Amino acid sequence: MDKSLVSFKQDRFAKYSEQYKFLDDIWDALCSEDVLRKYLPRRGNGPTLESDASYYLRLKTTKLPRAFRDGIEKGVGKFGIATLSENTPDAIKALENNIDSNGKAIDLFVFGVISAVMRYGSCAVLCDISPIGQLSLSLVPVTAIQNALIVDGSVQRLVVASVE
Repeated sequence: MDKSLVSFKQDRFAKYSEQYKFLDDIWDALCSEDVLRKYLPRRGNGPTLESDASYYLRLKTTKLPRAFRDGIEKGVGKFGIATLSENTPDAIKALENNIDSNGKAIDLFVFGVISAVMRYGSCAVLCDISPIGQLSLSLVPVTAIQNALIVDGSVQRLVVASVE
């Protein structure tokens, strides 16, 4: 496959995809029956295999506490409100209430960055400068990075499936 195509997915970005999927499933508290089936096996085997009715009842009544998600969100909340210092350049001060060109305040953006770091151990922030010089930041989930071309320390191409 041609590595210059947008559809090309580099293996290095898929390296941790199973772990990230597990973290996403736990973050969502294993809310769907299909996801729960991956982690809740039927009991027994052979003639002692759990009946369909018993397994279905366990699927319907098993609930995962949101401790993982709540712990991260409460922990991030303890960092407090993000503020800019007096030394902050005017170009950045202008973004305080619209960091992503969609009306997201810097507080919410910083909350997302710290949450991603605590959840996945890393995150990516995409800094986009429009042709007219307007700056916009986007949080890119590490699970969304698919392809990158870096030449002499400069990102020449970055392909992501989604941004937050």
